[in-house]
Amino acid sequence: MGNTGGGNINSNRQYARDLALAILLTGGATGLRYLLEPLVGSRSPLIIFVSAVAIAAQIGGTLPGLLVTGLSTPDLAGPSLQV
Repeated sequence: MGNTGGGNINSNRQYARDLALAILLTGGATGLRYLLEPLVGSRSPLIIFVSAVAIAAQIGGTLPGLLVTGLSTPDLAGPSLQV
């Protein structure tokens, strides 16, 4: 008999890998941004995150791209939200 469960295990694993990649790309982009901050200052802080969003969306699709966007937003707004 076929798989009567909630989906194909391989597709679920691929989905989980895509989301994990999105989280890792966000962390890497954040780290790279802080490493480059002394060199570039506050000019173009978004460019690194645009690359992370593009890579996640290309590899994983819409949801990983949106996940990177959502995870990177607090980092970008963080300094202005600090009291």
